[in-house]
Amino acid sequence: MTDLLHQRIEVKFLEQREQGTVKGLASPFYGEPDRQGDIVQPGAFTKSLKAPEHIVMLWAHDQSAPVGKWTSLQETDAGLEVEGRLNLSTASGREAFEHLKAGDVTGLSIGYRVPNGGYQRLPKGGRLLKSVELMEISFVAVPASPVARVTEVKSFTSAGELKSALRSLGLSKTAAERVTRGGWPALAGESQENSITTHLRGLRAAARAIIEA
Repeated sequence: MTDLLHQRIEVKFLEQREQGTVKGLASPFYGEPDRQGDIVQPGAFTKSLKAPEHIVMLWAHDQSAPVGKWTSLQETDAGLEVEGRLNLSTASGREAFEHLKAGDVTGLSIGYRVPNGGYQRLPKGGRLLKSVELMEISFVAVPASPVARVTEVKSFTSAGELKSALRSLGLSKTAAERVTRGGWPALAGESQENSITTHLRGLRAAARAIIEA
């Protein structure tokens, strides 16, 4: 049986990292118990972090819908800090990126198993998790704790990044260059919150018009 621990997230925007990068605290140590009354102890993820490539990035725990890859996972004083990259070459990855940027999704959730001897019963119920087998970390809509959160999401900061994203949507090189030349100059001076990603839907419509022309 897989246990789930839901946490709240917060979205900010990166300036200097690769498009689609996300960063946050996936699971705090100690703090408030989750909905099942469980609390995570420092060191609980030690064994899992020896093989981080097996910890997948999902959307709402749907194993048929991976949205990217976790590239860095480490235990700190605060808890399990993670960094990953959304796969913007896939529909699920692009949709996840849009939801995170817009603030539609406000939670992180870890999926794990507790091995024999991996927990201690708490006096008031629930468990103190001392060792868990971490299998996946998901973006979810309903959080249970206000502590863990996504702290950063990277958006477009150059015309080159915009062109690459448009190519991933199926545009030819020439078409992507046409959209970039027409769309980027007027938007390049805007604030990060009003950057090109805010207008991506309009650009997709323009891209479709070019393809159909």
